[in-house]
Amino acid sequence: MKTHSFDPLGSKAKLLAFLITIGASSIGFGQSTWNNAAGGNWITGGNWTPTGSPSSVGAVTNFGDLAGTSRVVTLTTNHTVGTMNFTGADGYNFAAATPVTLNMNVVSGNAVWNMSMVDPSGGVSFNSNITIALQDNLQVNNLSGSTKFIVYNGTMTGTSQLIINGRLAIFGSDNRTGNTVINSGILQVGSSGGTITASPNIIINGGTLTHITNSNVIANTTAITLNGGTWSMVNVNETVASLTVSANSTIDTDSVGVSILNFTGGATYTGGTLTIIGWQGSLGGGGAEQIIFGSPVSSTFLNNIFWQAQNITGAFQLGSGEIVPVPEASNILGGIGLALAAIGYEVKRRRALKVKVEPAA
Repeated sequence: MKTHSFDPLGSKAKLLAFLITIGASSIGFGQSTWNNAAGGNWITGGNWTPTGSPSSVGAVTNFGDLAGTSRVVTLTTNHTVGTMNFTGADGYNFAAATPVTLNMNVVSGNAVWNMSMVDPSGGVSFNSNITIALQDNLQVNNLSGSTKFIVYNGTMTGTSQLIINGRLAIFGSDNRTGNTVINSGILQVGSSGGTITASPNIIINGGTLTHITNSNVIANTTAITLNGGTWSMVNVNETVASLTVSANSTIDTDSVGVSILNFTGGATYTGGTLTIIGWQGSLGGGGAEQIIFGSPVSSTFLNNIFWQAQNITGAFQLGSGEIVPVPEASNILGGIGLALAAIGYEVKRRRALKVKVEPAA
């Protein structure tokens, strides 16, 4: 005798529920293009083609040429998108009078900001009332040789990664707890108060982390990995956790201003040459410009440091933890020679003095 379990939905109902679920997860893959040259509210359906305000997981939004000028797109409520494309010459300034959240969320892969603006008057900015919440990794791309920055003035949150393949200026607070990865382009912090407060790792595979003017804008617990890129700083003091060098990379301390870089931990070396540009410190340590480690570093790491301004390969770690260029061999030999000459002169002087004072036999 067969027994049957009770199925309240039935096989057809289950199939229908499954299809509805799949359909719901696919919403947002359509293209929505901003069409109001004068600017306006994001939530107004008529400002978009096709008509309807985009706000769903994976939504693709396009912001292109309309009137050759910049415009304000106002957010009055929270929205969710997966991709934002910025093309042409027109600028777009996203603004909110009260705090709102723009969620970056996709069904698979990374959320994306694509910048391909070519006109110097164009640009993209988000004001301080807009929180960017990363539900997925956010990848910033620059296309078609664009040299424009996306300027972010608000707060960035989430546990996902920020991946830089373009140009992003953080003038607000990046409070994410995910890694920051720079593959190409520029990530700018420090200027206008921009901070990275909680990212555990900043990994520079290429491109540049530009650190301007303001000091202590990166969390003290953040570890820095240089895997082919550049950390450029202008007149700042910064404390971070540690340094890893795994490929030819650069620390540019700027030849105009002076910067002090303090690693509370040590350095890990796995390959490549670390080139230090613009260093203006003292060979004896304690100068205006310093690079300091809180733990002893290996001789292998020290031997693979090149000081460009001094044209010296090799470093020495002082008792204070500061690293300085190894003096050139010719200077060392010259110094030894001068010291020996001074000693010889003093011996002769004392001998001559002794002859003068001793009484005749």
